[in-house]
Amino acid sequence: MRLHLFTRLIIIIALFVLAAIPATAQADQMTLQSVDGKAVSLADHRGQVVVLAFNGDWTPMTNKSLPALQRIANLYKGRGVVFYWVSINSAQAGEKKFATDADLKAFAQENGLRLTVLRDPERKAFHEFGLDVIPSIVILDGAGKVYKKQVGFDTAPTQGYKSVIKTLNRLLKKVSTKQPHAPL
Repeated sequence: MRLHLFTRLIIIIALFVLAAIPATAQADQMTLQSVDGKAVSLADHRGQVVVLAFNGDWTPMTNKSLPALQRIANLYKGRGVVFYWVSINSAQAGEKKFATDADLKAFAQENGLRLTVLRDPERKAFHEFGLDVIPSIVILDGAGKVYKKQVGFDTAPTQGYKSVIKTLNRLLKKVSTKQPHAPL
C-alpha cells in the first residue's frame, strides 16, 4: 500500500516538473513584435532580468496597473532589469478585443507607461508560459529561465506590488551583493 502511494506521489511530482519544462525551455527562444514594428528576442537579454507583464487594454484594472508597473520599472532603471508590457489584444480587425499598434501606443502613453509595448495577439507566449489569466507577470532570470510567474497584480504597494519588488531584489542579490536594493 505504501509503495502504491509513493508511486502516485512520484508521478504527480513528475507531472508538475514536466509541466514547467516547456515554459522554462522556450523562454529564451521567444521573439515578440513591438508596437513599433521591431522584433524583440528574449535571448538578447541574457544576463539581464526580464519582466513581462501580460495584459490587454480592455481589462478594468489595466489603467491602474500600467502606472504601477512603470513605478517599479523606475526603481530598477540601470540595474540590469528590462520591463515589457505584453498586450494580448487581437491584431485582426473586426475581432473582439482588437487594437492596432497605434491604439496600444496611445493607451500606454495615456496611462503613463514609457516601457516598450510588445504584442502577443495569438497568445503564443502567454500560453507557452502556462498563463491563462490576465494580468499575469513572468520574471525571467539572467539565464532566460522562468524564475517566477505571478497571476494578478495589485496596483497598490501591497502584496502583488511588493511581491514583484521582493522577487527582483532577490534575483539582483544573486547577481551582485554590491548593488543597493529598491525600497519596499
